[in-house]
Amino acid sequence: MENICSFVSIVGGQCGLDRRDRNRTTGCIPLLSCERDINGHKAMFLFHDIDNGIELILARASTFSSPRNIDQMTICPAHRASLGIGRTRRVPDKM
Repeated sequence: MENICSFVSIVGGQCGLDRRDRNRTTGCIPLLSCERDINGHKAMFLFHDIDNGIELILARASTFSSPRNIDQMTICPAHRASLGIGRTRRVPDKM
């Protein structure tokens, strides 16, 4: 697959690997294949109205309705980690 995913134009950043991935996978995958169970993640971060990993990634990319070209969208490991269940809540440093 190509090395630049669909999310570069949506959220910016750079495509690449997920630093936590021991296999160092760098290839993009179809967005529609992101079907991880997110129930534990939803409970931990207390959010609703998102039912699967695809909706979670799109919502965090500020895309709240299904794009017409969703079947052609791809995502790289770096964007998947930062937008999917790999994302962690960032707490600001104390002043």
